[in-house]
Amino acid sequence: MIGPMGPAGAGVGATGPAGGAVAETRTLSVAYLKGYNLAGGSSLILFSATGPGNVERIQLAGGYSSGSPTPIAANTLLTIAVDGKSYSCTLGMFLLWNGYSTSDGVEATSDLFLSKYLGIAVGTSDSVAGYRRVYIKYNSSIQISIAGAPGPGVVWWSQVDYYPGIAPSGRYPATRNVFHMAANDWASSTIAAGQVLTILPPVSGPGELESIYFVSSAPGQVEPGWLEMNPDIAVDGTDYRYGGTEDFFGNQFYGDQFHGRADEYGIARYYKSSPPDNTTYWTGYRYFRESPMLFNTSLGMTWQNSAVGSGPATRVGTLAVYYTTN
Repeated sequence: MIGPMGPAGAGVGATGPAGGAVAETRTLSVAYLKGYNLAGGSSLILFSATGPGNVERIQLAGGYSSGSPTPIAANTLLTIAVDGKSYSCTLGMFLLWNGYSTSDGVEATSDLFLSKYLGIAVGTSDSVAGYRRVYIKYNSSIQISIAGAPGPGVVWWSQVDYYPGIAPSGRYPATRNVFHMAANDWASSTIAAGQVLTILPPVSGPGELESIYFVSSAPGQVEPGWLEMNPDIAVDGTDYRYGGTEDFFGNQFYGDQFHGRADEYGIARYYKSSPPDNTTYWTGYRYFRESPMLFNTSLGMTWQNSAVGSGPATRVGTLAVYYTTN
């Protein structure tokens, strides 16, 4: 069942009194780094600002300066500190890079793509690149940084697009006021068969769901039967179940014949690697920007791993981005 659209009314949608789009009057600005060699175990600030404004887009590319002992995606931590609150997750989850760097030596050329909100442009054993359009409003301060794992250094390129200053009245929905992230890390997770995973802990008050990212894997070249389980979104006290995991991400039959990708949803990667990696990866994304998922009083989301004998995943990572009015 398709989830509810949420409440309509004042403040919903970037519209003015007559229903037309409110024009942007600020200058789109960019903060960039080019060829910065970050030593292993060090951190790097990508963007920092004080006063009001909002981030629009984050683009990153990274490659090992020598060797590739561990995947960059799963071993680089991204931290977004905005107005006194801090959120962290791996770059692999934030940019959906997890599962693109494998030890079988095969580049992810066939799974690279660009869309309106998400793009993955490079995927090899030692380098990754891509972007994510994400709205992050800040009233007093923001800092976006990355921290690398101990070991060889990584050379980074980055661009953060942002608007400084207060947005024109009505430019953005009132439900998109305060940024939040909720993450389950794929790199360190172990999900038992039948286990229920909380993708989005209970949220109180009004707001808006922006997106859900999902990364899963299991040993061997197997069919991802764990996708048969139904994601459950609870909106304002009512549960809405989808027909299956791959259905939630806009595909059917696991994407065996076609990896459907659109701006709103799609399969980012479905790949069965050869030894020594010997792993099946399945990742998907869904945005609620064109069809808003709004809530008045509460929001939550869970997913259950398949039962024994139905092909359970062994590692599952998720990232939910959502907003509240306060």
